[in-house]
Amino acid sequence: MTYVLLDNFTLSIDLSSSWTNETVIIKPISKSEAPVLNNEVLWKTDANSCYSWGGEMSGVVPQGPPPNQLWKFAASNGTGSGAWSQVVTSDLIFSELLRRSAGSGATIGETGYYIGGQVWPSTDPSITGDDVIPQVGVVSFNSSSETWDNETSVGMNTYGTVRYSKVVTIPALGLDGRGLLITLGGEDPGLALDGSNTLISLSNITIYDPYIDRWFAQNAVGAIPEARESFCAVAVQGDNGTYEM
Repeated sequence: MTYVLLDNFTLSIDLSSSWTNETVIIKPISKSEAPVLNNEVLWKTDANSCYSWGGEMSGVVPQGPPPNQLWKFAASNGTGSGAWSQVVTSDLIFSELLRRSAGSGATIGETGYYIGGQVWPSTDPSITGDDVIPQVGVVSFNSSSETWDNETSVGMNTYGTVRYSKVVTIPALGLDGRGLLITLGGEDPGLALDGSNTLISLSNITIYDPYIDRWFAQNAVGAIPEARESFCAVAVQGDNGTYEM
């Protein structure tokens, strides 16, 4: 008989003092009320909380995925504790969204963005069959107004679909110093429903300005890294007003 441990916790680490792998204290915070999902996106829109959306059914949970939901984690200042709660919304755009997986997210100010992804039976209870359906659009959630939006992503590539890419935020290079979203790598599935795809070259960097809803492209030069998917990415401000990704 095989036993599977269901570990549904949020973990916190105190960063106010130094620690090593041997001395670090990791504090578990119960997440029992929230569903157990893989590959959710986290949006950090203020200093003391973050939001979780999307994801797909975990293999350790026997039942199918729950309905589309948004969850919020509110941290308790200085204690390493906090609590999860569901954010109930009557927003019409949210009611029309299906939970997605394999997309990528980032935050600008009070707004979280989600680009790309797919829906299939493990992401949403309304999906049946074997199709893996690429999703078009830039989904966003503003935590202050608690409103949703879904803008076009067609300017990103031919069909506006992407999976397993990474999105990073460049906070001050957009129009009037406003933030931009930059997508890196991943798969271009087109509109295929069988999971087929083409890896996206890192020689083409796609840039989205959410304030004017426009896409731009920048050709990279130099030693271009090999195309890749499901990687980690971060953007850090460099010298002379540049950002390193």
